[in-house]
Amino acid sequence: NLIEGDKDYVLNAINDAFSSDSEELPMEYFLEISYDETNGKVIVDLDLPEIEDIPQNKIVVNPTGKRSIKSKSQTNLREDYAHCVCGLSMYIAGIIFNTCIKIKEVEISGFTQRCGENSALATDQYVLLIRYTREQFMEIAFEKLTSLEIINFFKHNMDMTKTFVLKEINLDKAQEKMEAFIPAVYREYVSKPNKVNIVEDESK
Repeated sequence: NLIEGDKDYVLNAINDAFSSDSEELPMEYFLEISYDETNGKVIVDLDLPEIEDIPQNKIVVNPTGKRSIKSKSQTNLREDYAHCVCGLSMYIAGIIFNTCIKIKEVEISGFTQRCGENSALATDQYVLLIRYTREQFMEIAFEKLTSLEIINFFKHNMDMTKTFVLKEINLDKAQEKMEAFIPAVYREYVSKPNKVNIVEDESK
């Protein structure tokens, strides 16, 4: 079943993997799963954590070694949130790939709840669409790159500003943009590391 699992086996295995996942994350997320057995593709509709769940403060160390707690700027909060949701998508993809060798792709669309313009009513707004492939997923040394760098090795669509504002995306148009996206080649990064600008994730 692990190798040739049919649709029922794969869906049950994924549900069991998340229900029995002993590693509790500090933020809530919810997901709905569908499976394209013919193409070995799992499709995930992911209800993301909210930006309000991100810690509001950070520890700052001065030149003398003294530590103090300071409030994050709004840009810092948005950057941490962008890393959080992209990292969460990788975490989910990794669990799904481990359930069955037949799974070749995991496509994740993530949405969050936001109030619309001139409205106090929160609605679901999609902010990311990422397609992970098993072949590429197995190559990457995740500890060497930030989550925002890693997604560049996969087809994806996000509308993120320079100050890390994640804008709403239209899923139909996002699919077209994702297909047109040309991922970076990880093998080239390995052989020519100077071509990739590695930025340490300060939220770690």
